Amino acid sequence: MDPKQLAEVDFTRQDEQARAPFDELEFIVKTGLSPARYISNAKECVSDLYYISETKVEEPENFYGDDLSESVLGLLHRQAAQVLLLSGDDENGRISWLVKQPRSFVQATLIEEGKKADVFDDVKYDEDLSSLDMDYNEYIHKFSYGSGENVVYAADKAFNKQALRQKKLIDKWKKKLRSAKGEYRSECEYRKMRAEKNLARGIETRRDALTDAFRTGVIGEYYFRQRSEQLNSGDFSGLPGFFEADDLKNEATYLKKHDLQDLSRAEADSIILLAKKKADEDKRVFFTKKFLVAKGLASAKRFTISEMKIDPGLLYRGFSAGGGFSEGLPKESEEAPTRVTIDVGDTTAKREDPVPFDVRYIEPLDRRVDK
Repeated sequence: MDPKQLAEVDFTRQDEQARAPFDELEFIVKTGLSPARYISNAKECVSDLYYISETKVEEPENFYGDDLSESVLGLLHRQAAQVLLLSGDDENGRISWLVKQPRSFVQATLIEEGKKADVFDDVKYDEDLSSLDMDYNEYIHKFSYGSGENVVYAADKAFNKQALRQKKLIDKWKKKLRSAKGEYRSECEYRKMRAEKNLARGIETRRDALTDAFRTGVIGEYYFRQRSEQLNSGDFSGLPGFFEADDLKNEATYLKKHDLQDLSRAEADSIILLAKKKADEDKRVFFTKKFLVAKGLASAKRFTISEMKIDPGLLYRGFSAGGGFSEGLPKESEEAPTRVTIDVGDTTAKREDPVPFDVRYIEPLDRRVDK
């Protein structure tokens, strides 16, 4: 992490308002971290752990089960489950091996590099994930990819009714102001201003609640963005679908909303097909994140990623201040270091010059599909 990121988080605090500079789940989803890349990084991490432990401790026979080993291997185990479920891929079953039999995976990695195979056998893993796939399928079946309607959605429905009431009051007192005189005019002005303040206060309260719900994983990105747009524009006539898949059920409305109603039937069908595929995947990811949180494999908190400096060769040692990205890159990798900016708010990506390495901007999935 760079100094700015470090300044944003206090690792000694556990309060609910503490900010974090990095969200593992969003990183996995939005950068398309593959099981193959993760396994490669995990193997290197095990090798590094062996080297660090062997060279930093005076009595090597006692280091293998220390706190560092417990923390690192536990992290690999937990994150492997995240990558497996969020990516929906398991090439050659290697990542399932790490998830279901972490001790066996570590042993095989060490044997492959000519090291003692059993040195980390005493490490205890926090979770037994041997039945992860069955637990996941049961969880998904239970929800059956329903609408996901929750307390936030219900609160927004109730707020819309109150907001429309306040708008009617504003219009009412505006009309009366046209002909009101004297003290009655002052009364009308006061009533109008009070209704406007109540509406503005209510909008701000809902906006804050929406942000909190998004950051804690209660609502997904689609609903967060669509509802935020409604609040900003003062549209209280209805609510967006909780998922984009819900809005896509009415194809004609969806095409009109995106100004695509003049397309040919074939073109429209092609766009709808792509949109549905993306929307179904977003819905799956939303419930997958909830499952990971419920299992204790991920934090309920999620944070908008503004900018991350990523070493393409490593996942764990790739965050640094300055330009020392080449340090620690695998020798076989000739890939140039890349700064990746994930744009979550700005509709335009701006390149900062001069930059000593390539810049690649990754937009949110909804805008990438639209393009």
